[in-house]
Amino acid sequence: PLLTVPHVMAEVSNLTDLPGLEGIAARQVVKEVIELCEEVDMASASAAAHVFYEALGLTDAAIGALVEARGCVVLTDDLQLYLRLHGQGVTAINFAHMQAEDWERR
Repeated sequence: PLLTVPHVMAEVSNLTDLPGLEGIAARQVVKEVIELCEEVDMASASAAAHVFYEALGLTDAAIGALVEARGCVVLTDDLQLYLRLHGQGVTAINFAHMQAEDWERR
């Protein structure tokens, strides 16, 4: 399953603050992605207790806590989160690397 936490979806939703039809279309895409995901409840206090919190903030700490609880692979475009996860032996995929590979194939 595709997993997420509410903190991530809130940040993604904030990126859809676009005018007019672009905003409507962006929010529709986010809604469709949300429907594909299993959203794991994560209290902010639990996320803030994670070791990532001080250096990376609430959302990345929630991702770190989710990884510890569920042992999942992480897809991110956040370099600092990617490096921290990778350093802990977590399988993490950097979205920017995927984009670069796609450009190389063209």
